[in-house]
Amino acid sequence: MTLAGASELMRSLELLVDGPVRWGSPVASRSAGVFVVELPGGAPQAPLDHAAVRRWLERVPDLTLDGHRPTVQQLVRRLAELWLPGEPVLYVGRSARAIGARVAAMHATPLGDARPYSGGHWLKTLAQLGELRLWWAETQAHEEYQDALLEQVAARNAAADGAPRLPFANLGDSGSGDSHGLAGSLRTDAEAAVVTAAATRKTKKPAKAWSGCRASWKSCAPSSGRGSSPTSRPRASWATCARTATTSTRARSSRSSRAASRPSSACCAPAW
Repeated sequence: MTLAGASELMRSLELLVDGPVRWGSPVASRSAGVFVVELPGGAPQAPLDHAAVRRWLERVPDLTLDGHRPTVQQLVRRLAELWLPGEPVLYVGRSARAIGARVAAMHATPLGDARPYSGGHWLKTLAQLGELRLWWAETQAHEEYQDALLEQVAARNAAADGAPRLPFANLGDSGSGDSHGLAGSLRTDAEAAVVTAAATRKTKKPAKAWSGCRASWKSCAPSSGRGSSPTSRPRASWATCARTATTSTRARSSRSSRAASRPSSACCAPAW
């Protein structure tokens, strides 16, 4: 039996529904309201992206599963166990200010980061993000309608013991690891700042020591006169120029001698 999709559930609550848009697309709403992310038709098994899960573990070194550091396979297996087979609704969210801004913040947040907005972050473990659709409805009673939608999904996916089950990505936002066993799944702001600073240091390029020599050579080369074309300068003089510029740069940084900070005449003197 095919379960009712997001738009049908929302309309059953007499909401005025807009959408859908593909996951990653902007939502044209500046008002408060609720939104639902769905995988049309659902899926019998969780379409998990192992590479995304691996990056998640690498990004969040404090993530644990049942109190222990998991492997990629162990984490994938646990997420697969929490999937609701055939359920098209994967996440029910809300915004007290602007639905479009909230959804944009979700899209901009890497898996494992707490900011700008980590709601529904389990969605980013899926391999079929391009197939997800998002519906929304503007309302000031966003909290009440979110609860009502979650109750509908939980009721039709009740476990054998009668316990209600949340949509896949809402379960990741539950805040308690008792229901799924995961803890520390998001980086704190301080941890993210440390990683960003380290990456910046690695990618920073040193200044080129010979950059000043080229300008000095141009300023010293004759601008007119027969046989005085700078292009006739021997190639070997460039190597001399680079060595001289390097020596001069070191001398400037140590400030041991003002004379050594000036380009050598060997750099600028014509070779003819």
